Amino acid sequence: MGKKYDVRHLLDLARFLFPWGLFPRKWRSTLFQHNAMQPTEDICSSMIADAFQSVHYPILPFIHEGNRNQMELVKRNSRLFTPSDFDYSPFFSVIKYPIFPPDTLKGYAHLPWDETKISDI
Repeated sequence: MGKKYDVRHLLDLARFLFPWGLFPRKWRSTLFQHNAMQPTEDICSSMIADAFQSVHYPILPFIHEGNRNQMELVKRNSRLFTPSDFDYSPFFSVIKYPIFPPDTLKGYAHLPWDETKISDI
């Protein structure tokens, strides 16, 4: 953990998620290419995905029917994971701690902001 974010990877991920036909070939994703002259950097979700996949814990695997009609799970490339994949995964329970009791507020517009202060942290 603790490696800096790789902006190029974020742009590549965005290009990977868009349809191929919209971009000229030279603008297409380079996610699967390795340039020996550049250090390899990962974003947090890739490192977290690597950690879970190294112990064979599924995040959002591809599921298909294998030999003898049995279900098979296939690991995804860890560089393609985004933070929301952990929310969408049926294998994770994301706990979002409520700061205020649910019955006291009626939406974000009613949060008790102090308009006279700005935090330094």
